[in-house]
Parts: sequence; structure tokens; C-alpha cells
Amino acid sequence: MKYRLKRFFQILMAAVLGLSLVGGAVLVAFGQPGFAGGSGTTDDPYLVATPAQLNNVRNDLQAHYKQIADIDLSGYASNDGWRPIGADPGPSHFTGTYDGDGHTISNLTINRPNRSEQGLFGVISLKTAEIKNLHLENVNVTGQEDTGGLLGRGVTAFNIENVTVTGQVNSSGDNIGGVAGRILGGTIHNAAFFGVVQGAENTGGLVGYSRGEIRHSYALGSVVGTNQVGGLVGWSSSGMVVDSYSRASVTGEDGVGGLVGLMGIEPVQAISSLFRSFSTGSVTGTGAHVGGLVGRSQGLLKEIHSYWDTISSGQPTSALGQGHPTGKMHMQTTYQFFNFLTLWKMDPITGYPVFQDLSRFQQSKHLDVTSLEGSGSEEDPY
Repeated sequence: MKYRLKRFFQILMAAVLGLSLVGGAVLVAFGQPGFAGGSGTTDDPYLVATPAQLNNVRNDLQAHYKQIADIDLSGYASNDGWRPIGADPGPSHFTGTYDGDGHTISNLTINRPNRSEQGLFGVISLKTAEIKNLHLENVNVTGQEDTGGLLGRGVTAFNIENVTVTGQVNSSGDNIGGVAGRILGGTIHNAAFFGVVQGAENTGGLVGYSRGEIRHSYALGSVVGTNQVGGLVGWSSSGMVVDSYSRASVTGEDGVGGLVGLMGIEPVQAISSLFRSFSTGSVTGTGAHVGGLVGRSQGLLKEIHSYWDTISSGQPTSALGQGHPTGKMHMQTTYQFFNFLTLWKMDPITGYPVFQDLSRFQQSKHLDVTSLEGSGSEEDPY
């Protein structure tokens, strides 16, 4: 009897072990190892809780991810530092979604002064690409062209929403921004940068070069570059800036502005728009085009109800906008058609407008187009 019981338990243990091994094989064959859970779909995203799991995002650039804990990237600071997620060519772009769920990624370090497209993400593209609800603290990013704290370059109709970046972004190249280096289309909504940005041409506190839409965003700190340097955007070529502001100091050569360095594009007949925005930081330039709000403008433009502080900026003129002394900039009545009911409020400390709770202005749920036919272009719509 004892022998039979012993034999039974031996067989049972062998069966359990066999099932465990089979289960492991199935996990490797059919799942995605290296995450805290999830299957990578819209309804069941991969769960990211550690630096190693964040690093694994690069292994499936089309999947959906959700961060479930704060992450410290100090362990990836040695040598060249963090390797950006997504790169050229097109098949290596990040086209999935990353939801930080309000969590923080701290101590991102990149030291590649001779490499372009540097940031936490290198290149993202397509309507499917989205980064949201994420806060980067104490970034130290050095790259060549197209370098930003969060993103090096964004292409087509991507979406970035509810993100903040603090720290410094440095480059000797062009298209340098605190959040994103260069965006070619897409939308940045509810984004902020606090820190120092230093680059060459097209350098901005939030975005270096923009052909997209920037809304409900702002920058604080300092921005230093050569030409096309702005507190918020270096060059908004055929883009749109709406309900945004900069309180960053700006220093450059030509095309230097408190909010936007250069607005517009020639000879392409595309409209560049600036609505209900303002700047207050000091503006210093050595060239012929230096302005309190916008340093230089060209092409087809539309500017409505945008302002700069003529005292704090040190600039009595601007290519676009209306200038007022500090006392008047501290009056709510100055900001015509600003939505002080649900969007803006006057800050009793600084005296200038700041945002209220922006959660009520969240973008609509990002459309998952992976199951639709077509490419989303005008010639081949979804």
C-alpha cells in the first residue's frame, strides 16, 4: 500500500512538472515574455513595471503597453545610456501605444552627440502611435539632429497627450526640443517642459520643428540656440499653436521669439496658425528678426489674440501678436477670447494665466485602425 501511494505521488509530481514545462514552452511560443502581464492588445496591454520590462518594449513596436509602477532608469546611464525605442527605417518605427497611467520614468540618460533621433522614443509614426499619461523626471539627453526628452521624431498622425518632461536636452544639431525634436504631423496636447534646452537651428522649449498641432501646452526654463529659436517652438512651419504659453528665457541669433522663433513656410502655400497664446520670458538675439512673441514670420499666417510681455521680454516689437507691459499682462481682461470659465485661470503668484485641470479636455479615445482596410491616406482611406 505504501509503495502504491509513493508511486502515485511520483507519477503526480511528474505530471505537474511536465505540464509546467509544456506551459513554459507555450508561453515562449505564443506569449510575449518579459512583462508583468497582458497580451499586448488594446484591451489587454502588456504591463510594464521595471526598467527591464520598459526596455523590452522595443521587441514589439506595434503592441499596446501600460505602465503600472514608477521606473528609475539610472541603471541604463553608463556608456551611451538608454537606446531609444523605435528608429529608422519605417518598419522600425514605434506604431503602438504607451500609456504611462500617470506614472514616472526618472533619470533617463542618453549620451550620443553624433546620433540623431534621440529620446526615450526615437521615432513614432502612423495614427496608431500614441504616448500618454507619462511623466519624465530629471532627463539628461544629448544627441544630434531630431532630439527631445520624450521623442526624437514623430511622423504623420500620432498623438502625444498629458506628458511632462523635466531636465535638460542638449545638442549641436538642429530640431531640438524639451519634449520632441521634430514632428511632421500629429498632435501634442497637454504637454509641459521644465528645464534647459540647448541646440542649433530650430530649437524650442517644447518642440524644435513642428508641422503638427500643439494645444494646451507650455514651457518653463531656458532655451538657447542659433536660428529659429522659440520658448515653445523653434520653427512652426505649417503647424498650429493653440491655447499655449512659454515663460522660458530665449537666447539665439536670428529668428528668435518668446513663443515661436519662426512662424510659417515659403513657398509652400500652407497656413500656419497661432491662437490664444502668450509668452513672458526674456528674449535675446543678435540678428534682424527678434521678437517678444514671434521672431520672424513668412507665408500664409493666421494669428488671433496672442500676446507678449514687453517689459519682461525686453522686446517692444514682434513679428506677430500684441505686446503689453507687465501690469496689463496681469489683467484677465487683456486676454480676449481666452476661456477663463473652464480652461484658464489667473495665477495669484505669477500674475499670468495658467491652466486649470486639463483632464476635462482629454482627446477622444485613440482609434485602433489595425483591423481596418486601407492605409488612411487621401487616396486610400480607412
